[in-house]
Amino acid sequence: MEMRLAGIATIGDVAWAILEPQGKISFIKQDDNDPSAQQDEQDAL
Repeated sequence: MEMRLAGIATIGDVAWAILEPQGKISFIKQDDNDPSAQQDEQDAL
């Protein structure tokens, strides 16, 4: 699945990307309400 089909605009919105056995990639979007994800973004800067 492409990121845009999953409703993800930027790579920064991706929490997980999983390579499936069939060769496709699944994307898990970050939870905007998750404080740990926000802290990880700040740590990256």
